[in-house]
This record gives sequence, structure tokens and C-alpha cells, in this order.
Amino acid sequence: MLDICWVTYPIHQCLRTNDTCGALHQLLDVILVFSIDLQLPRCQRELQTHCGDTFDIINCRAALSFCGDTLQSPFELTGKSPYDMRTECIGEVRDTLCYPATKQIANYLNLPSTRLTLGIDPLYPNISMPAATLYQSSTLHIAALLDRSVRVLIYAGTYDLVCNFVGNDRIARGLEWHGTQQFVEQPLRDWIVDGQPAGETRAFGGLTFATLRDAGHQAPYDRPVQALALINRWLAGVPL
Repeated sequence: MLDICWVTYPIHQCLRTNDTCGALHQLLDVILVFSIDLQLPRCQRELQTHCGDTFDIINCRAALSFCGDTLQSPFELTGKSPYDMRTECIGEVRDTLCYPATKQIANYLNLPSTRLTLGIDPLYPNISMPAATLYQSSTLHIAALLDRSVRVLIYAGTYDLVCNFVGNDRIARGLEWHGTQQFVEQPLRDWIVDGQPAGETRAFGGLTFATLRDAGHQAPYDRPVQALALINRWLAGVPL
């Protein structure tokens, strides 16, 4: 569900919160925050016009380029990973997502035996920009699945900026399906693994939202025990 991450621009989702996006406030000074706030209305307007209301790929890319230069570049200058704000970015972003182990994971997943077991068709790269699905929202599709009784889990690590949990929570609460009101009314609560809080969650009907505490973009890599508990509980249909 990578495309939902870009419905609103990730860095601003975190700026007006206290500790909800981990280390971001410690990395950007107040002048940069003020500058980002000034540019935000234009960014939101152009993204909505060219990437939301209509899908004009040329103008949508131009809007994302502008938003990237004004909203994302200040963070990139810190040298930190947008996929885990606690760490330095190691390697090329497209090759590793700043996780050195990504190449080993990709090699394993591309083994003929793994592909046969998973029923995966021809090789596909980690990131394919020509596919252009980055610029399209999947929220309508997710809402349609929920209205057809297909269960949905949306989760994010608390130190992931690119697909941060603040934006994902807003998206989950904004989905238009038959359980919207009841889902929104659910308070966030801790979910527990081995007697310790592993994150926060809210759920109603077929929709579950959860955070993984102290995890980045590759949450199962960062917090394997907690992530496995999350997935197993959700697959079993039991509350987190």
C-alpha cells in the first residue's frame, strides 16, 4: 500500500505533533519548520488538483517535485534515513531503502524456490517509477474492500517518516465505508507482547490500524517478535 503514503506529504504530517513522529523535531530547526508551513498550501493544492481530483501524470510529477524540493529536502540534508529517523541512511535509497539488509532480502525473495512457493510471476524490481502508482491513492479501493467484508490491516513503524503512522492513522480514520463512524470513535490503546507495549491500535469491524513502537519502514526487520505477533493475531481474527 505504498501509494497511500503520499496522499498528504509525509514530513508535514509529523511537524505539528509532539512526540508522535519520534526524532523529527530534534532534526529540523524552527526556521525550516516555518518555511515548510509557508509552502504547504501550494503543495497541498497542486497535489490535490493534479494527483487527486484528476490524474495528470506530468503535472502530478511536477507537483511532487516541488513538494520534494520544499518539504522533503530539508530532512534529507540532515543525512538521516527517511525510513528510520534514528539512523543514518546507508547505501542508495532506491537499492536499499537505507536498510543494508534489503539486498539480501531481495535475493532471498527472488530465489526460484521462493518465487515458486509464493506463486510469484516474472522478476519485478524493488521500485519501478514508470509504473506511476506512487501518484495514485488507493483509499477508494480499500474502502470498497471493507464494504465487501474483506478485512484490512494498516500498520506503520513509529520512526518511519516516508509512510509515517500519523498520516496512516488519518487515512484510516478518513476511509468512507459503512464502519467509518464507529472506527473513528475507537480510542487508541496499547497492544501488548510479552507483557510490554508493542504499539498502539484502534479497530472496528474489518479495519485495524496499528503502530509498531521503535520500528522504521521495515518494521518486521526492526521488531520481528512484535511484528510476528501483530500479523499472527490479525490473521487469526483476534483483537490485538
